[in-house]
Amino acid sequence: MSTWAYFVTIVTSTFLILPSTNNHLVSAHQHDNKEANINRRGAIRRAQSTQGNTLFTNYGNATEQMAAIESTWEPPLCGDCWCIPSSGSKCPKGKIPKYEFTAKEISFFQSLTLTSGDLTCFPAKPAPWIPDGYWPVLGSVCDVADFTAGPNAVCAFLYDTPKSKKSCPVSYSLQTFETAKLAKAADAFVTHKGPCGMCSNAKDLAVYMTKPDLTTEVTACIQNPAPPQVILQCLMQNVGFTQGCALVYLEDYISTNFYTNSQGVRCPILCQVTVPPNGLPPECTLNSCLACNEEASKAAGISGSLPSDFFTTYAGRTRRNSGLLSNIVRECNSIATDIKQKYCPT
Repeated sequence: MSTWAYFVTIVTSTFLILPSTNNHLVSAHQHDNKEANINRRGAIRRAQSTQGNTLFTNYGNATEQMAAIESTWEPPLCGDCWCIPSSGSKCPKGKIPKYEFTAKEISFFQSLTLTSGDLTCFPAKPAPWIPDGYWPVLGSVCDVADFTAGPNAVCAFLYDTPKSKKSCPVSYSLQTFETAKLAKAADAFVTHKGPCGMCSNAKDLAVYMTKPDLTTEVTACIQNPAPPQVILQCLMQNVGFTQGCALVYLEDYISTNFYTNSQGVRCPILCQVTVPPNGLPPECTLNSCLACNEEASKAAGISGSLPSDFFTTYAGRTRRNSGLLSNIVRECNSIATDIKQKYCPT
């Protein structure tokens, strides 16, 4: 068995979180009346129990047909809150980020052409626990300086001038600014906090907006024994990632697969059993598998002398720093509620 086939076998059998068979799905018809609305929120709360799996709907690629199903997903709750309040704090009122996007909004971001600022490259192996034979380098190696900026940096879209005042832009450049104020002064639109990375572009933003849970599709790509080029192609075609973003996801999985956490347990052992992403309120603690993944990414960042954890450094965009919600409930103060994804700016 080749090294890559062996790696994929390990990932499939012991690491990736497989979808549960008892997901609580929310139908669009449940929006029709108050009683159904109460039932819908109850289903979300049940999804946080030990018997349920976190609520999600797999949307597929954005098309005009999405309009009929785009409102079926609701963010999971920690108790009655869409995020996890810090100890002693209450749930933020009136600050829930937008999580329903129209087909037109998504299609706008999908169709944009990136003219400059593409950061696609291959990160150097960041950590000693990753065997050399498992780390793909198929092109130019990243310069970490390209992913480094000050503590108040933001990533922004700088749109090219549309053909007329009534038409939307069709192209843009991706640029890191030291502050949001500087981005605004340059007529750029902030798309996430932190410097730009390989998932910061508009096409990957559209994927994040349409797919609150990417586990199922990413798992389907990695579970088939294949060389890294084939896995990357699957992540690009089936999930919709750009090449750079697909690479970050793949390499983050590789790093986690070989990592032993601070309690001396390897992450794959903790990911053998399918459990909800979050525990019970009020803490709503991440399950041990997700916690191990985050610990591995932080450790890889430190080991590789990166400015942040491995995933955030090279991806740039996360849902949290983009003001987007997912099927995992996160700390309230970690979500950039002031970031708005601007559709068709003029």
